[in-house]
Parts: sequence; structure tokens; C-alpha cells
Amino acid sequence: MDIHPDTEIGEKETYHVNLLGLLPANFADDQSKANSIIDAYADIMREAGMEVRSAVRSEDKITVAAMRDFKRLYYDDLSFRGKGPLPPEVATPF
Repeated sequence: MDIHPDTEIGEKETYHVNLLGLLPANFADDQSKANSIIDAYADIMREAGMEVRSAVRSEDKITVAAMRDFKRLYYDDLSFRGKGPLPPEVATPF
């Protein structure tokens, strides 16, 4: 997620949000579910008065320079299924 401005705003100002869903480089399934999830987040943000652009891309199609603008959304209470890829910070490298 990339938010501008990244500070508190006044009552008449609007946040501009770029929302990016990343899929693993080797993801071979249908990405429509990922698109639906990102679209749902975008809709919630729009309902809150934010201007939102959203996209889902494969991680091998995004440059490091582009990723530096984004912040990851963390969910402390999220549990992971036994199947499927884990986020990089909890996956073992080997």
C-alpha cells in the first residue's frame, strides 16, 4: 500500500492510495480471487473517502524501485493455512 500524503490530513483533503496485491512468481492458479480481495479493500477505502488505484501483479513483474514506495499491511491476528505459500517473513528459505 502506498498512501499520499503519509500524514494526518485536514477535513477537506483526500488520501490517495495505491494498493498492490503481489502473487508469488510461480503462481499458476487463477488470480481472480486475489483480484476480488484487492478490489474489496479498495471499495472499503473508497467508501471512507479515499481515492484508490488497485492492481494485482506477479512479484517477478514488479521492480525493487517500485516496491520501495509500498508498505506491507500486517495482520497480527492472521493465521496461515497449512497449504499455500507463506509470506516471506515467515517462510523458511530452504
